[in-house]
Amino acid sequence: MKINREELYKLYMQRVEEICEVCDWKTQSGPEEIVNIIAQLLEDNPHLVVVNSAPRFSANILSTPKWPKVGSKLQFKEVRALWFSNIIKDAEELLVVGQIYTIAKISPASSWCSVVLEEFPDKKFALSFFTQVQDIE
Repeated sequence: MKINREELYKLYMQRVEEICEVCDWKTQSGPEEIVNIIAQLLEDNPHLVVVNSAPRFSANILSTPKWPKVGSKLQFKEVRALWFSNIIKDAEELLVVGQIYTIAKISPASSWCSVVLEEFPDKKFALSFFTQVQDIE
C-alpha cells in the first residue's frame, strides 16, 4: 500500500486552516483529533491510497500455508523445540533422520501442524520435523 503523502499533507493543512478560521482560539490539537482528521481525509479521498499488486515481503508470510495432503511423503530431518514434550520424545525414539514416511492424517492448526504417519498410526508428530519429499527431489 502506498499513500500519496504530499497530497495528504496539503489536504491536512487545508483542514487545519479551516479549523483555525472557525476556532481562532485553538492553539493545539491532541493525538486523537489528528488521527481522526487524517482518517477522515483518507476515507473522503480514497485516491490517496494505492494498493500495490506485488507483495511487500519476498516470502509471502501472510498467505495461508499450503499443507501437504494425506499420502504425501515426508523426510524426517530433525526434532525442533516444541511445547509438547511427548511429541519430541516419540520423534527422538521412533524416527530416523533421512528416513521417508507417509502422512496418514494431517491436522493444521494456524501456525503449526501435527501429522500422524502410516508407519506409526498411534503417534503424532510436528510437521516442522520433516521436509516434503517433492521439495527435496
